[in-house]
This record gives sequence, C-alpha cells and structure tokens, in this order.
Amino acid sequence: MNAFPLPAPAMRNIHAMTDLETHDTVETAVILSIGCALFAPHDETAPMMEFYQNVTVASNLALGRTQSA
Repeated sequence: MNAFPLPAPAMRNIHAMTDLETHDTVETAVILSIGCALFAPHDETAPMMEFYQNVTVASNLALGRTQSA
C-alpha cells in the first residue's frame, strides 16, 4: 500500500531527505527534532510533503538516550 498521496508514476523520481537534531554525536544521543521532506531533485518547486516534530528531552531520557556533558 502506498503511504503517500501521490500517483504511482510520480513516485518514480521522488527523493526523501531526513534530518535529526541531537545533543551529541553518539548513537544514543538525545534527539531534539526530526525532519523529513519528499522532493523531486530536478524540480525547483517546494517539497511535495514535509514533516517536522520536536521531541522532548524528558521523553528521550525516559528511553535511556544520553546527553554529552
């Protein structure tokens, strides 16, 4: 099932870019925000779909994630 509301032919040249903002560079680092954008690399229009979510430090620490000193 296609999770994105785009017709199948349009999905052939779609790229996804993700970004994590963290408190450190280790794999257990607290994640501050998550961003993602779907775009066509040869089309200069705005991204087709965007996602951005802040994440609380408290929720990260509750899951055992870490912060640098």
